[in-house]
Amino acid sequence: MSPSRPMIRKNDAGDRSGARRPRKPEQRLFPISLGLWVLALVSFVLAFVLGNTGSGAVMSLSFIGGLLLSTLADVGAFLTALASSVTYRKHRPWNIVLLLATVLISPATLLVVLQAALTM
Repeated sequence: MSPSRPMIRKNDAGDRSGARRPRKPEQRLFPISLGLWVLALVSFVLAFVLGNTGSGAVMSLSFIGGLLLSTLADVGAFLTALASSVTYRKHRPWNIVLLLATVLISPATLLVVLQAALTM
């Protein structure tokens, strides 16, 4: 390399156009838990919708599979929101709201409410 040309580094501090700083792991927990909670709700609704169409085996598999996926996603959402509320104080109020939502609108709670409504 000739001495007249300056060396250009890839990670030069002046070249930050479009580059994003990576987020800390505890900052990524809230969006993950929110996504898992939405997945739990969608799979719960799909379990009932798909559980009422098709043959008997397809109905059973889609209903049980949807409820199983919904329960696992809800537990994952609860645990990640709990971990995020402990480690990342900035989003603690939102994590507490999400914790309450995962308990109040969980598949187990919804099934109990549905059973109580049907037996009245």
